[in-house]
Amino acid sequence: MQGQLISHVVLARRVQEIRRDIYGESGAPMLAEDLDVPARTWVNYESGVIIPATVLLHFLEVTRANPGWLSTGEGDRYGTGQATGTTSC
Repeated sequence: MQGQLISHVVLARRVQEIRRDIYGESGAPMLAEDLDVPARTWVNYESGVIIPATVLLHFLEVTRANPGWLSTGEGDRYGTGQATGTTSC
């Protein structure tokens, strides 16, 4: 997949995996709150609606997800230390 654009559907599946890891199966509303987006909007992102760059960057900050893993599905899922699911932002 290197050198190719990631499908928004593949990205949606990967952010959903991260969300489930950190917030649990029904944690979409909690993540949405941490990202300051409506819960329904986040659920739409997880179903394949294109995630705006600003939201994706905030997601990376909140979850400490590895951008490389989000892009390729390879390597470690998280950067330095897994997120706790809350931020001070």
